[in-house]
Amino acid sequence: MLPVVTITLLAFAVRYVMLTDQSIWFDEAYSLDLASSAVGQMLTKIRAEDAHPPLFYLLLRGWMKLGGTGERWVRLLPAILGTAVVPLTYLLALRLFNRRTAAVAAMLVTLSPIQIITSQQVRMYAPLTLLTLLGTLLCWEALRSRRIGLWAAYAVTMAAAGYVHYFAGLVTAAHGLYVLVWERRGILPWIAGVAGAGILFAPWMPGLLAQVQSGVGTPLWRERGGAAVLVETLGLVTFGGHLLGARGYIRPGWLAAPYVLLPALPFLLAAWYGARRARAAGQGPQAALALCASVVPLGLAFAISLARPVFMARYFTFLVPPLAVIIARGIA
Repeated sequence: MLPVVTITLLAFAVRYVMLTDQSIWFDEAYSLDLASSAVGQMLTKIRAEDAHPPLFYLLLRGWMKLGGTGERWVRLLPAILGTAVVPLTYLLALRLFNRRTAAVAAMLVTLSPIQIITSQQVRMYAPLTLLTLLGTLLCWEALRSRRIGLWAAYAVTMAAAGYVHYFAGLVTAAHGLYVLVWERRGILPWIAGVAGAGILFAPWMPGLLAQVQSGVGTPLWRERGGAAVLVETLGLVTFGGHLLGARGYIRPGWLAAPYVLLPALPFLLAAWYGARRARAAGQGPQAALALCASVVPLGLAFAISLARPVFMARYFTFLVPPLAVIIARGIA
């Protein structure tokens, strides 16, 4: 218990210590302006102008009602949610593998530059990471125990994740692939869980359709698929980007893709070795779940982006925790 508490406290410290070093930038200011609106007006604006679902803005609105609009206060919300990702990563790795792997995975997430940055941004990426990670853990536990209550919790969690960011659907698809290939006895309960999530998400479907029809759902500033953006995303979710001209959270990269791949390569090799070690130890399903949760969403988004501009590297920060788990299995 002591290691995870210590690591979690460290995670909060590194997220909190520079919370206001950077001024509020455009996307954060947009979040604050939207969250300052009345609920009805906010939802109308989101349907007409925004590319995201409304839950984060509603959560931020409640947070601002509670403590005001000060820079440190509004950024404290994602800092808390981002910190909560760390013990949840520990728990997932513990349930899949062992304590040593769990401690290493939690430390990797604690010190991940992109995880720290998204935990300091008044945007939806920290809650997206938290909810999709919780969904992955619940999927594993529900498949093991076959308890209806866990599938109900899975449905609620994945619906909430969908209300935070549409890319949560990619994680749901990753879970589906895992169940189809490795846990076929659980396919019907998983389908029931997804159906429950769909029912919970249904009230927002008119809003989603309005965004798609108006074009705000696929804004032109998002990117299409290509080798360069794929490598840059791998850089962000492994070594964290920002290094020697590699792409950052906001800043476009100028470093050529092969040079971005070099610092990412040790992490990718550790993930490969972790999967190999797990399979040799009879932990193939555990490794498969971590790999599905960290690879499939990126692959699906890349495929979609070949036809429609949906790709933004920073959207994939939710891949860091499951990737950290399989990397930790390789180096622990």
